[in-house]
Amino acid sequence: MTELRAPFRLDLLGAFRLIAPNGERINISSKRSMALVALLAMASEGERTRAWLQEKLWGRREAPQARGSLRRELSNLRRRVNIGASPLLICEHDRVKLDLDRLHVDAREIEQAAGRQRQGLIPGEFLEGMDLDGEEAFEDWLREQRSLLRDGGPHPGGRNAPADAGSAAGAGSRLAALSSPAGDRSARSLAVLPFDNLSSDAGMDYFSDGVSEEILQAVARTLDLRVIGRSSSFQFRGRDRSIAQVADQLGVSHVVEGSVQRSGEQVRVSAALIECLGQTTVWSARYDRNLGDVFALQDEIAAMVAGALHLVFAPSAPAPTINSAAHDLYLRARSLALLPPRAAECIRLLKDAVARAPSFAAAWATLAMTTAANARQLAADEDLAAVRREAIDAAERASALDPGAAIPFVARSLLQHYDSFEVREALLKKALALAPTDPAVLKHMTDFACSVGRTREAFELIQLAQALDPLDQAIAEVAAEKTADYGLLAESYAAYAAARARWPEFEWAIVAPLLIAANLRDWEAAEPLIGITRALDSRDGRFALSTVQLLKSPPEALREWMMATVERQLARTGSVDLRVPMFLYSAGFADEAFAAVRQASFDYRRRGSPERVFADGIIFGVTNRPMRQDPRFVELCGRLALCRYWIRSDQWPDCVDEAPYDFKALAAAFVRQHAPD
Repeated sequence: MTELRAPFRLDLLGAFRLIAPNGERINISSKRSMALVALLAMASEGERTRAWLQEKLWGRREAPQARGSLRRELSNLRRRVNIGASPLLICEHDRVKLDLDRLHVDAREIEQAAGRQRQGLIPGEFLEGMDLDGEEAFEDWLREQRSLLRDGGPHPGGRNAPADAGSAAGAGSRLAALSSPAGDRSARSLAVLPFDNLSSDAGMDYFSDGVSEEILQAVARTLDLRVIGRSSSFQFRGRDRSIAQVADQLGVSHVVEGSVQRSGEQVRVSAALIECLGQTTVWSARYDRNLGDVFALQDEIAAMVAGALHLVFAPSAPAPTINSAAHDLYLRARSLALLPPRAAECIRLLKDAVARAPSFAAAWATLAMTTAANARQLAADEDLAAVRREAIDAAERASALDPGAAIPFVARSLLQHYDSFEVREALLKKALALAPTDPAVLKHMTDFACSVGRTREAFELIQLAQALDPLDQAIAEVAAEKTADYGLLAESYAAYAAARARWPEFEWAIVAPLLIAANLRDWEAAEPLIGITRALDSRDGRFALSTVQLLKSPPEALREWMMATVERQLARTGSVDLRVPMFLYSAGFADEAFAAVRQASFDYRRRGSPERVFADGIIFGVTNRPMRQDPRFVELCGRLALCRYWIRSDQWPDCVDEAPYDFKALAAAFVRQHAPD
């Protein structure tokens, strides 16, 4: 059947009418369905959150009843209006959208007219005869629409109007604001560059970097503007750096640069605020301090930057005087924190720092995060339990000393058992509330959203993180992957290509798109990457090439090899790597894939949190869409403890609306069947 791409026609002026592309009227008899269509049609980008729609249409009902009523109404509407392969009505786990590119709405066209011309074009009252008895929120909205159409003026639902905060369009507008070019004087943004080390000892770079990073954190914490993350801004070092180059690559309007000179217990910090467009110095100052006063200096510099930019400065609690030796240990540890092979040395330095300065909140927070990240590498329960306890103690000390710190909550989220979804999510939401523009926090929330199947949310979060830290390699990797998972395959390939051009030595920008293309049997995209991968001569490269060779093998040979792999993994661990059943399914062996799942035990997810567990979001990735179309996929999710989380939280994965079966009913049945006696 040929997909219908011609536009639908919606008349809201006068009697409600929805006309299909073939000219036939679509029969919608329910008043609430008509109201629902109208609410979406007049919204910015045609999109509203489910909560907003429930409040307008079922405001008098309890939340569970309102959610159920909305689900039923949407189900009925989808059956009537989603004609062809591309749906007109798109339902996601927390948002609903009409595709306005395929819908002509008479009321929106009238908005473009003005004054008397508008009056002459209106054929009837907006939603003539419509009322929902007792639903005051809807009636208020209806009166507002009629008044705006009658009297003119900007429309709150117009396509250029601000979206409601909970909508995807709202997140998109936030991302657009973060990505404003440096030349946009109304969208000020800032990069704190690494301060030059003017000390006689070149080995003091860790100290100048540490002071620079602390100033960056103080500015980000206390000023309401976009501040670029460390990974990106610290790529611009030395006196040869160009302000114009920084502005172009980071998209900022201002930079803070300076120098640090240390001599014994004394430190001199020079700082300047530069306006990029004119390359003029807005403010500069020099500070001579004792080492113990460096923490107080951070907020002092942040306050001066705020004054120069005419921003409100929101200082944190007064910084305590920190033992200079403890501070030096902390800065040395911070310079190692980004190097996983040296985690043990980093932890040793941090433990020494907090022993010397027990009130050092930042050191406790970094100790908690480094220890938590290290714990995720441990597989033995006895080792993990002890390390987890140390990390939780450090996180609790950090939060007690600095309740506004986000990192301790991220650390605690990493220490939870895998199936403690509600606890992990609550901790990450707390971290995000405290640091909504911290790229690291956004990335961790992305990982969680991905692990529970909220693909769109993961995509939006990582896009925000990348806008704040555009040159961070780890964020770029996740952003390219989530772009593919979101369905933007061409854009994902382009993102990987851009990463290869920027970081030719990083294998993931070659191997990851090759594996995506190969699993999708997209050989046109895969072939150019195969040659590049052969030149890598690395373990990851060899794995990717062997995967390609397997996928090109005769089906029975592939099946035999994969079933042998299943047997080996079950014999060794009692479980299977989730990529194995995914691979089997994509090769056409659906029964074998789910047989492997049923034989495997996933109890290790309830005992510890080894690193491999946190990759389970791959089942919601772009390469596993065929498996998600199979009703048995819900059983896999249930065995991973996901069904129970979805039912308890009522936050469902995006695949609910793409599944050709009743996903929620099967999830509920699985939970009932496996409930403890």
